Amino acid sequence: MPVARNYGLSWIDNDALFEVSRKAFAKSFQKANAPFDPEESKNAIDPFNALLLMGATGRGYQAWVQSERERQFGKTLQNATGNWHQTVLGLAPRWKNKGSNGGVFDIESTEPVLGFGSEPYMSVHVIAEVKNKYNTIKASDERETHRKLEDQAKSRGKDTVAYLIQIIPDKKQRYNKPWVPSGARESNRVYVMDGHTAYDLVFEYPDALKELYLALPHIINDVLVAEGFSATDLSADAEEISALFGATFGR
Repeated sequence: MPVARNYGLSWIDNDALFEVSRKAFAKSFQKANAPFDPEESKNAIDPFNALLLMGATGRGYQAWVQSERERQFGKTLQNATGNWHQTVLGLAPRWKNKGSNGGVFDIESTEPVLGFGSEPYMSVHVIAEVKNKYNTIKASDERETHRKLEDQAKSRGKDTVAYLIQIIPDKKQRYNKPWVPSGARESNRVYVMDGHTAYDLVFEYPDALKELYLALPHIINDVLVAEGFSATDLSADAEEISALFGATFGR
């Protein structure tokens, strides 16, 4: 019988949250717990950079191997985290995750919703591209992404707006504003918002992202155990972990 999950999150299906988290992170966690030999790495190793790091930091070869392992795992995990946010947002009532075949956008509202566009008190349909960080899209690609989002919004009628959701913002600020990348013209169809604001609006619950973040150690352990690994105790670092969120999103 499946285990009922309880992460203390009243605004989301906790069992569904576990399932999408396991799907998003299982392979990454398996990689993190697998043996690592840099001489057998599928990713090319820069031996010059490795030697420079050892010399500059005073750490030996084995310390560098652990650092390189964590670096490669970190890149894999960052990609998984972006996909995870997309699927989590898609669990919200009145929203749908388009999956890997979504094309230009990742999630969409299944009915008109409030809080979006130039008149947030008016209900609109929303389509959104979800990116893990403010700089995930290369600057050279932003104008084309803007155009595609605008075209998609216009093709769905006058009551549809498009968003770029940047989970991690550039600065400690929250924003919900027109998105005007370099070389593009401002449009009343294309907007950008940070992750904190997005979670608040999509789930219609204030501080949803912070609550999710604070529940993440519990979710991580459930995934680790489900994949046959030992749980990780982060309770001693709870204060510092909480402070990290404030350092990114403000308090």
